Amino acid sequence: MSQRVHQTLLDISRDRFGNVHSLIQENGPLSLEAHRAELFEYMAKTVAGQQLSAAAARTIWSRVKTAVSESGYPLIELCCESGFPALRSCGLSGNKVKALIHLRQSFADGSISEAQIRAAEYEDVIRIVSSIWGFGGWSADMIAIFYCGLPDVWSEGDSSLQKGLKMLSDGVSIEASEITADFSPYRSYLALHVWKGIDDGVLAQLPK
Repeated sequence: MSQRVHQTLLDISRDRFGNVHSLIQENGPLSLEAHRAELFEYMAKTVAGQQLSAAAARTIWSRVKTAVSESGYPLIELCCESGFPALRSCGLSGNKVKALIHLRQSFADGSISEAQIRAAEYEDVIRIVSSIWGFGGWSADMIAIFYCGLPDVWSEGDSSLQKGLKMLSDGVSIEASEITADFSPYRSYLALHVWKGIDDGVLAQLPK
């Protein structure tokens, strides 16, 4: 699958988007698969890492896992009013802890379930996830891409993707929106390439 998609991305970009083509060639085939973790834990980790650097997010999540282990309860049991102090001590903001409490309530009342999300189309993932307090469009997009493995998601709210698109379109007579439109139904893969291009420094080396 990843090799076939890779060739499709190369074909799409070859004539119209030279910088994108170079980026995809440099990165090589990238894979996208549904995540096997429990949905509650995955969503909790997602909200914990909102608006943080990758390093800071890893540190805080490591503290959360330690707090869960020390409590003797599953993560979902700790995400309640009585668990508020323990979660705050991990470095989570008050609003993020509040979001985790609302997440637990949503699982308890059936507003969301793992089976429901795994079977959902993109629009339904956005609707369900965004209805939970503290989970906006960006969180829903990340769940759609990395948890569900949906192939055609472009997160307009992701600052790194916006930065990457600007770098790819600077100096050429192409609007950023033209790039994303042409890569449907594989915009999730384009996003993976942009993120990797930023992390590896490849985008910074492309010709202007």
